[in-house]
Amino acid sequence: MCGWPARMMVHIGGVETRELMSDILNLLRPGDVLTHAYSGAPNMAGTFTNIVQDGKLMPAALAAKQRGVIFDVGHGGGSFDFTVAEVAIPAGLHAGHDLLRHPRVLGQTRRACRSCPT
Repeated sequence: MCGWPARMMVHIGGVETRELMSDILNLLRPGDVLTHAYSGAPNMAGTFTNIVQDGKLMPAALAAKQRGVIFDVGHGGGSFDFTVAEVAIPAGLHAGHDLLRHPRVLGQTRRACRSCPT
């Protein structure tokens, strides 16, 4: 862990196990950033270990958001999976600022998830 008041930016995508994804989320502090949070990339074994598991938001993800962790989409369409967003966004895990810079992705998201912020 980095020293306070430094912030961490954690790049995820293809985390080794679901348990490790929970551990990562549990370590993040207010102001830390989880980037590529809406990625649907599988790990090297082909298992999906993102913030949505079995169609449900991981409790550790919601707890991290409530603590003030920032969830960032990363590079827009290349790391954005609608099956993750359709669960995460209505639960309150709205995409960070990068998504708003990509109108194509934002427009598609609004069509896919009617509860998205405007």
